Amino acid sequence: MVQPSRLPDAGGTPAPQTMTLGEMTMSAFFLVDDKHVPLYRVIWVSATPHFCGAEDCEREGYYEVRLEQGEVVWANHQQRDELLAALEEWAGGMPADDEETDWE
Repeated sequence: MVQPSRLPDAGGTPAPQTMTLGEMTMSAFFLVDDKHVPLYRVIWVSATPHFCGAEDCEREGYYEVRLEQGEVVWANHQQRDELLAALEEWAGGMPADDEETDWE
């Protein structure tokens, strides 16, 4: 399940929060932690959780999501997986193995 942020419709009623990929209308925003992040600002998403070994680190076990301008937001495992799926869908997905891609 992907949970992109959804803005209220014109009547002020909040749109549904949870939809499957096949049912949703793509939003340009995704909710990471408590922030509505524009998908086009995401530079990369870490594959492994943060570990620095510092005793007072509050980000261990979270995944770094690097944004433009050097900004960072931190996602839990579920948010990271859903963000990657939303980015894949937003970018148009990967072509199937049997599809030929004309790069010329």
